[in-house]
Amino acid sequence: NFNGADIVRKTIEAGGEYLVMWASDNECAFYNTKLMPKPLGIGERDPFRETVDEAAKHGLPVIAYVTMQYNGHMWRNHPEFRMKDQDGKELQNRLCFNSPYRATVRQIISELAAYPIQGFHLDMNDMGLADPMGCFC
Repeated sequence: NFNGADIVRKTIEAGGEYLVMWASDNECAFYNTKLMPKPLGIGERDPFRETVDEAAKHGLPVIAYVTMQYNGHMWRNHPEFRMKDQDGKELQNRLCFNSPYRATVRQIISELAAYPIQGFHLDMNDMGLADPMGCFC
């Protein structure tokens, strides 16, 4: 039931100087893309666009938040993106930036750069938060 106007209004009411808006999390996208599904119930809506458009009316900068490393949707649907340990075993929900996933990351950034945003928060750009650190692909 959320919408961009409410998100912007609440940010302004809280005294926010900018807004970091989810563009995608580890399962869904909140903007129009063919790379990931949207949450059930959103349908054809583009909540990211709603937010960016409303924020522009108030001069409120918007930063696109994107979860990069731990993307369950991509992990399940693209085995070629999976990080490997030193024995070649796939690491659960960890994606390798040295795999073809790198081209998908560029596509995500390109799609979001088409929106009038002021920047990105590309979260989880690591090679793992637990052993083994790094990919051995």
